Amino acid sequence: MTLPEQLRQAREAHNLSQEALAEKLNLSRQAISKWELGASAPTPENLQALSDVLGVPFTPDAPDAPKPPNPWKIFALSMTALFLLALLSALLYAFLFRTVPDPSPTVTGVSFYDETGAPLHTEAGWYFLSPGETVITAVTFDAGTDPSRFPDAAILYLTPAGSETFEQREQLALRAIGDGESRLVLFIWEVPQDLMDHLEVVLECLDGYTVTYGDINVTSFPPAG
Repeated sequence: MTLPEQLRQAREAHNLSQEALAEKLNLSRQAISKWELGASAPTPENLQALSDVLGVPFTPDAPDAPKPPNPWKIFALSMTALFLLALLSALLYAFLFRTVPDPSPTVTGVSFYDETGAPLHTEAGWYFLSPGETVITAVTFDAGTDPSRFPDAAILYLTPAGSETFEQREQLALRAIGDGESRLVLFIWEVPQDLMDHLEVVLECLDGYTVTYGDINVTSFPPAG
């Protein structure tokens, strides 16, 4: 039997109300009510006074035995801690090694198509083209983050294969970039006779900065065999 039950049973056995018992102990009725409800426990001195008044030895409630740990709760807490640790590590890595956007423009791709729009592919690293053939060259680029360095024009150059300088290169085509909204430039050019050169794409920017993309091997000789 719990202590609150012992107190209430002993009080009722003596036909005492909570107020009457409180007066005998010189306490408030609320104190007696809280003891009988289990909301609070009498001090050892009050417990002895209750025994003297009611003539009953009272036994304090033994403290509750600790519950064994829930293995699933421990597992869940462990997994949560590991997840938070991994997330913190990922955020720290991303902060320390974050990629800073390049303020300068870059050429992101160069593709070749015939006059019908069919893509042209390399063989052994060369584009084999027919003399007089019309070739469409599509150049895509990233404008970067510096507005003063936005590409203003794109130029195609041909440099003879084996040349170690740009002195012999010739301009093949020139296109204005436009209003700054486009990220694609199309060149339409005709394959010259006996072509065996390197093709280069050059972006010229508003502040005079240039971006060069190459070397792309092109030849008008058909592949061997």
